Amino acid sequence: MHSNTKPFSALAKEKLLGSGISEKIAKYAGMYSVDYAKEELHDEFPARPALVIPYFDFWDNPIQFMRDGQKIDYIAIRILDTDKVKSFTVKKMPKYLHLKGSPPMPYIPRCKNLPVWSETMTDKSPLAFVEGELKALRVSMTGLPTIGISGVDCFSYRPKKSNAK
Repeated sequence: MHSNTKPFSALAKEKLLGSGISEKIAKYAGMYSVDYAKEELHDEFPARPALVIPYFDFWDNPIQFMRDGQKIDYIAIRILDTDKVKSFTVKKMPKYLHLKGSPPMPYIPRCKNLPVWSETMTDKSPLAFVEGELKALRVSMTGLPTIGISGVDCFSYRPKKSNAK
């Protein structure tokens, strides 16, 4: 799994702080920031600064998916400067992106406050569900196991509208 040992960018720190997540917790969760997602991660991402959010399973192993015969690490990225991209000709940039062809997956936060899920969960254990990876990590920090579900538009396909009537 790709990781980064450099410090979080100023934009990433701002986003984490606004979500109530410390840099230390974000690093433990496997998150890191990149300055240009297109160059540093994958050419299908925009050349924008992003917070990278890797996904793990209940046993704390990185989740991967198959595409074109290759195993690819499952990640989400949070574009960090969407408010700075404004134009009359450019459609609104989504805040969160996943690689094309990646199936919908639940986000299971890695959090020091929680032992490995597979060792502690029972059929009577409380469990919360929230929309979004950062919210899931934030709630998990309280000690309540939480699963994050990506936004409602995250995996949708919308055909282009036709002007023909």
